[in-house]
Amino acid sequence: AAAAAAAATDLELSELTAITPLDGRYGSRVEGSQGHISQRGGADHHHDVKAIEYVLKNRFRNHETLSRVLEFTHFACTSEDINNLAHALILQEAAKAHLLPAMDKSR
Repeated sequence: AAAAAAAATDLELSELTAITPLDGRYGSRVEGSQGHISQRGGADHHHDVKAIEYVLKNRFRNHETLSRVLEFTHFACTSEDINNLAHALILQEAAKAHLLPAMDKSR
């Protein structure tokens, strides 16, 4: 499995290797914003549920009550809770960095 994962990271990005249409067939239409809204760009923004769980656990360690129940943090973090918030933040960032400036230019 590790060898397959390593080989997968060496694949050149194309319509066939893209995970989402924003990385593949629509890539040319969203070229400037791919760092924000594509699967590859999203990896830089920690929307992995486990990564968020670790961040929260680190913050909870200093809380008197929460520090006693750290092992239950994952149960409070369903993937949809985290993904919904992450998607909203990604869209907000992409709009500020790319969409709104493009709209201002076209005036």
